Amino acid sequence: MQGETVAAIDLSTRAAEQLVALRRGILDLDRVRALPELFARAELVLASADGDLPAGAALLREHAVLKEAADAAVAGGDRARAHAALTAVRESELRITLEALGPGTAASIVADVGRAIGDLKGSAPAAEPRLRRMLKAASDLHYRASSALRAGDGIAALDLASYAAGLVNAFRLATARF
Repeated sequence: MQGETVAAIDLSTRAAEQLVALRRGILDLDRVRALPELFARAELVLASADGDLPAGAALLREHAVLKEAADAAVAGGDRARAHAALTAVRESELRITLEALGPGTAASIVADVGRAIGDLKGSAPAAEPRLRRMLKAASDLHYRASSALRAGDGIAALDLASYAAGLVNAFRLATARF
């Protein structure tokens, strides 16, 4: 009898772990794309172009040099130099992403973030104050991204929307029920 109880508890625990893993997988599929995912895709596009996009290959080489400089600046401990180098790396990633995936990428991400914020607004009042502030910050960044997009600044729009996407994804994860 005791062996059956232990087996039942073990089986229940494994089932609960599988449900949590499934829920996390669903949350991951529902993520709003942000710069890291987009840049990885852009790198693949440019790498698979095999010389068809010489400007893209040059951008990737330049990016590699910027990353090495940023790594050295961070390792060197000079905060101002590290900040400037990391900013240059991010700007490079934004340019490469728009070059490889097209200028419509910024509009697509701004729209995705807007939809996600709209979907989450209903759950914000029940959230703790810190999470409400997180969603408010995402909404403010989305507004700025939309303004940049209207002004024709795809790089700023993608940058701001990517930050907003990170906040939206964090809000979803923090309020998920496992």
